[in-house]
Amino acid sequence: MCVLLGTFSYSLTRSELLCNEITTISIYGNNLNLGSSIYSDELCTVLANNGFYSDGITTYTVGETSEMGTIETIEPCTCNIEYCISGTDTYDDNYTFNGSYNGFPYYTGQSGSYVIYYSTEETCWCVSSVLDGPCELFGKSPCRSSCPDLCETFFTEGYCVVSTTTTYNSCDIIDFEALFNCDVTPTPTVTPTLTPTPTPTVTPTPSNVCNSLDFVATGITYTPTPTPTPSDTPRPTPTPTIDCLVSGLVTFNIIDDYIRCSNSKKFRDCFTGIDYFSMDLILINGEIPIQGYVYKTIINNESICATFLGLVDNISGVDKIELVSELGPENEGKCLDCIPSPSNTPTPTPTSTPTPTPTTPVGCIECSSITNLPQVGNSITVNGITITGNGTGTIEEGILGGFLGWCLTGPLIQNGFLYLGNGVLPVNYPFSYTLTFSQPVNNISLRINGYNYLSPTNYETFAFTTNSGNPSISSCSYCCAKINSNNIEASPCPQTSPQGNVGSGIFTFTTLTPYTTLTITGNGAANCGGTVFDLCDF
Repeated sequence: MCVLLGTFSYSLTRSELLCNEITTISIYGNNLNLGSSIYSDELCTVLANNGFYSDGITTYTVGETSEMGTIETIEPCTCNIEYCISGTDTYDDNYTFNGSYNGFPYYTGQSGSYVIYYSTEETCWCVSSVLDGPCELFGKSPCRSSCPDLCETFFTEGYCVVSTTTTYNSCDIIDFEALFNCDVTPTPTVTPTLTPTPTPTVTPTPSNVCNSLDFVATGITYTPTPTPTPSDTPRPTPTPTIDCLVSGLVTFNIIDDYIRCSNSKKFRDCFTGIDYFSMDLILINGEIPIQGYVYKTIINNESICATFLGLVDNISGVDKIELVSELGPENEGKCLDCIPSPSNTPTPTPTSTPTPTPTTPVGCIECSSITNLPQVGNSITVNGITITGNGTGTIEEGILGGFLGWCLTGPLIQNGFLYLGNGVLPVNYPFSYTLTFSQPVNNISLRINGYNYLSPTNYETFAFTTNSGNPSISSCSYCCAKINSNNIEASPCPQTSPQGNVGSGIFTFTTLTPYTTLTITGNGAANCGGTVFDLCDF
């Protein structure tokens, strides 16, 4: 697939100032990974010139030693290529620059178990097992440092330094028994006699019997007052007994509980788009839920399939949320595998009313057959209903189809597709496109291909309205997007995405009252390459 990958500054020779130069050159291709080819035209037919390219975050070396237009090296603009985490056991590793994510560089450990990335949700640098995953280690927040900023007690720039010096436990190499058994034969004490002639005291010659033994000792002398006795018989001075033994019982109280934080957990209904928030401790099999995963839940006593979207700080959630089972990542279509259980609320009075059969969740459309949407001023007929297209702004007809978003299955996009918000200059290309139906409808499904997320401030958004009010948007098959009320917003793709942060999906637009017009309003975000819309036949 040929998409706009962004605008870049360019130099034929390496320049330290390249990262700070104005980005004026548009580059196209499939992705910006090592070994990928990049092009200078929007049809991806002309390979980009060899040299050095930068988007202000990352510098790419292209075609210096290999084929023309091939990415050979990827380096960050201002940050180190290598960082070291040591002293944590679990996360200890050398972390190497691996590209940009959320508009910041990210780094992958040599073992491949963890990554360092900037979380726009937590507004801080994180260590996690996956890109955009829950922060397991993190720096100060809020933090807007352009380079990784974690706790300096375990985080340093450059490779981890491996010491080759053998270290020992100092207590293991001391033979205490040998040191303190250096016995010195005491000098015999002269026994006093009644002879008035004093016996001279023998002074021993000092010698170092322990050879190199040397230590400093401090002593405290206690001099008791002697008790006079009437006897003339000499008596030895008693040695005082000092009892320094201290005994007792110490009790340590251990607090065994989870720390409750002041933020809320955010869940979104897979099929209605309704958000739920809770400040309670929420676990699944003793573990915290994984961001971006789908769970079968009981929310406010109702069975709901919901995606865990992470933590928020500005809402005090009061919803009662219980996790029943974990299904897997939302971007792998796990909402489709989740079927809410029928309500088991007891009926106060038995009646003869038959129990309704649970219906298939709304939004699970296969889209096995598609039709191009009409260009402005044209009409198509699908299942006896005439659909007319009108609008203003950047609306055009795409020429060559034959491609499809990486996370979708089904028929490829046809030639002559509806192309909204496309442009080659680094400016926005907004549009407003309206479908008018000859008969009322209430559950039209559109396939949206190629919406793009370039940075936290530059990504494609779409608002949907009808002449019967704002529709409810649902989907069981989409990636790299957020459904927010009647809006769809492009969001970062997972690290495994083969097309960078370009996503696609099948979305259904439902209202309680049937509608005859459906309007799509888009921002046509700069350098995002526009988006393809077609219709799932009904």
